[in-house]
Amino acid sequence: MALASQNVAETTAAMQTILVQSARDVESLTEQQRKEAGRWPPITRNELKQSVDVLLRSSKLATFGDAGAEAAGILNGVKLTAGAGSGVITSDEYLIMARQYEQARDALKTVFESFSEVQQAEGREAVRKLQAAYAERVRQLEEEDEKLRTIRARMAAEKAAMAEGTAAGEPPRTKKKTLEELEEANAAFAKQQSSTVSLYAF
Repeated sequence: MALASQNVAETTAAMQTILVQSARDVESLTEQQRKEAGRWPPITRNELKQSVDVLLRSSKLATFGDAGAEAAGILNGVKLTAGAGSGVITSDEYLIMARQYEQARDALKTVFESFSEVQQAEGREAVRKLQAAYAERVRQLEEEDEKLRTIRARMAAEKAAMAEGTAAGEPPRTKKKTLEELEEANAAFAKQQSSTVSLYAF
């Protein structure tokens, strides 16, 4: 239970940060600027409602006594705020929901503090390991993305070079033979030479 409450606290902190940033983006950035910053498309009303449902269901927060029930009620308020309007979420709505996540986290502090020091330490350590594993996975994905970008860039450059050569009237460049193909050709040539030598052996 300590791990679950700590996980929920971490999630509410992350969501609060996202929503506050989204509110700032709405006020100060154009759609193109948000795309360039990697913050497009914005989170939707349905996504917010679904994320709260998943969080409450996976954590069983409402079963953590009065403080847990209070935190669950506040998070349900996020769903109500998200569902009250329609269309793109406004800056004011983002800030209201960010505040609700903060209030839920305050209630969770009471839940977490109700556990023993050992349970709290175990919860913190478990969350730390989960965060480290997540960070490592993100790093691996970023490496894979970089490799793909490099491959695509090389392919685009080769395609552009071929197109440029064709436009200039140059004959298409032949594909370089692989090592295996060269070895096979050499073997065939050696066999042919051996046959020729045998014809004149006598």
